[in-house]
Amino acid sequence: MPSNLSHESGGPELLQELRPLWEELNRHHARVAPALADHLATVTFERRISLLRDRPRLQVELMRDEEGQAVAYAFGSVDPHGRGELESIYVSPAQRGQGLGSELARRVLAWLRDCGAHPIRVTVAVGNERALPFYRELGFRTRATTLWLGEGEVG
Repeated sequence: MPSNLSHESGGPELLQELRPLWEELNRHHARVAPALADHLATVTFERRISLLRDRPRLQVELMRDEEGQAVAYAFGSVDPHGRGELESIYVSPAQRGQGLGSELARRVLAWLRDCGAHPIRVTVAVGNERALPFYRELGFRTRATTLWLGEGEVG
């Protein structure tokens, strides 16, 4: 971890800290999957967070710069049935290539395992296939491909 960054772990109380980075991630997904751009424009941060209300446990791993601004995050949750999910991960462009994404993802995965979550999944948005090797390095394997008819509750 770069010495100019600080790490913080917490729960739902940290979610609002993620907003600017999450919104940049949403714009990234719209750029790499233009067919989803209209839909993604309707997926606000508030809507995304509201979809987590049924999650009894949630962990946020956050990196901050010297000014205290969030520069990278990963968060995961456990649903009421004990299934875990690496919900979202993002590293600001200026901080990439330092292993922050891997470090934060590993921390969330360790937390999910400590919670007894099983199975643990991650969803990779269409157009973001460049991220697949990253998730494979973390141990994820393709189990299924899900196709959607209509928008549904995608967030």
